Parts: sequence; C-alpha cells; structure tokens
Amino acid sequence: MGRLLCCGEKSYSVLDQTKLCCSGVLHDLIGCSLEGAECVGTRIHCPQSETQCGSILHPQRGLHCCGEQTYDPDKDLCCAGHRWPGKRGMGCCGVQPYDPGDPKTKCCSGHLHSLQAGHHGKAQCCGVHLIANVSLQCCASAQKQLPYPRTPGLSCCGHFQYNTTQHYCCAGHLRRVTPAVRHRENSGHCELITLDTQKALHELCKKTVLIGSVESMAVKENGSREVVVKNVLQIHVEKNLITLRGTHVLLLNHCSCPPLAKDGLYLFNLQETNRTTISDLSTTVSPVYDLLSTCQWAHLGNASTCS
Repeated sequence: MGRLLCCGEKSYSVLDQTKLCCSGVLHDLIGCSLEGAECVGTRIHCPQSETQCGSILHPQRGLHCCGEQTYDPDKDLCCAGHRWPGKRGMGCCGVQPYDPGDPKTKCCSGHLHSLQAGHHGKAQCCGVHLIANVSLQCCASAQKQLPYPRTPGLSCCGHFQYNTTQHYCCAGHLRRVTPAVRHRENSGHCELITLDTQKALHELCKKTVLIGSVESMAVKENGSREVVVKNVLQIHVEKNLITLRGTHVLLLNHCSCPPLAKDGLYLFNLQETNRTTISDLSTTVSPVYDLLSTCQWAHLGNASTCS
C-alpha cells in the first residue's frame, strides 16, 4: 500500500492515484486525473470539466473570468472584476462602464463624474476630484492630487499649498525664503499631472512626447537636473508617429520640477519654452494604449462638438 498519510481523521496511501487531500478533506478523484486536479480551499477543482474564478468553481471548462463570475468577452464588459452584460465596446472607469466620448461624463482616476451644463469640455481631473471651476487649482504630487481655492500669494508645492512670501518650492520640498535666494531657483514652470487631466490631453495629442523610465539623475551647480531616461518611446499621436529612442538625457530645472523616482515610468512634454509637463505612469497598466485611446476619444468629441 505504501506509506500512509493523514487527511483530517482519515488516512490514505501516498501511492493511491484516486485520492486527493484538500485542507483536511479527502476526495475521491472521479473523472479527473491526479495530475490535473487542484485544491480550492477544501474543495477539489478539475480543470478538465470546470473553470475556477477566484474561489468559485463553475461547472464548465474554458470560460472567461471576471472576478469570481464568468463572462462572454464578445458581449460583456469586465471592469475591475465586475461584469456588465451587453456593455462590450465601452470603457471602464473603476468598476463602472462609461462612454469615453460622452461629453456629459468624465472619468477621474477610476471615479465617474457627471458634468453639469456649461462644464462640458472645460472640467479637469485632479486625482479622483473634478475641477469645474476656474477658482480652483490642482496641486499634485506622485502620492495624491488635491484641489485648492486659487488665492493670491499661495502656490502649489506637491499636493500642498504654501505662502510664497515665506517659502519657495524646490523639487517638491519647501524652503524658507531668504534675501539671497528669493525665488531665483524656481524659474520656469514644471508640473506633475495625471494622464487623464483634461487640460494636458489636448496638448499631448498634438505634440511630440517622450515615455520612458528614469535610470539616473544628477543635480548640477547651475540649478539644473540631468535625468537619464531609458527605453524611450517618442510619440506624436496626431501624426501617428512612434519612434524608439533608447536612452535619452533630459535637462530640467531642478527646483521647479517635482521629484522623480528611479525606475519610475513617466511621460515628458518638453515642447514649450520654460514649461515642462510630466505625467507619472507608474500605476498605469497600458500607458501607450491609454494615451492613444484618450486622444482618439478627445478628437471624436471635438469633431462632434463642431458639427
């Protein structure tokens, strides 16, 4: 019989190819080989006749999973584990389906907002928040984005507001103003934004941008920051141009630009004089697809508005 093993209160032979122990429950393998059988908790899963979705077993093989449910990708939409029957072809905003071309809605970092009349095409994302009022500004860092009232004498440093008469911002850190350094290090404009921020998308779609990972950085005596970016893609969406650039060295204003993470994936827009726009793509699953698809929807939205 070979060596005996315990499974709960029962015993079975290690040579017995018809038994499988799953968390203390002994099963007889009927219509399932030992090589293909798997344990799901205390239950047995036979891939030859079942589909496992999470902790749920469905009595049919070869099905697609959406969370713990099955779905038909030719008819349904799966958004972050939530099945939406008959919604194929729509986009996902978090767990909800939505039409990216609908000017009445806007998706901000997985949160779907309904736009009021007059805000169509003007509202901007600020993290999960929606800014539909010009009296608000978005202060952004790699960790979060927060809206604040536009107030004279106050500016952004990362996701915080600060008093410009008392401090200045250098690479996301506040420093106290002294007569010798009064704002001289904060020349130029360098902004960290999310990819779905509306004010940037129209610019990004019409200009050449770079997508790549930060390999190294060095701060120079003149206040500049050299950033070596690897695996660079140069993209111009409107002209349908995508070029492999390998490694590229960027020269940024150190103080005005936010801190960048080594090996972090970023999109750089360097087209305007003294203005740099950077988007953190580290949590974006398919950044190139997101950029191309968003620009496509923006183009279709503009076309429908003009007609």
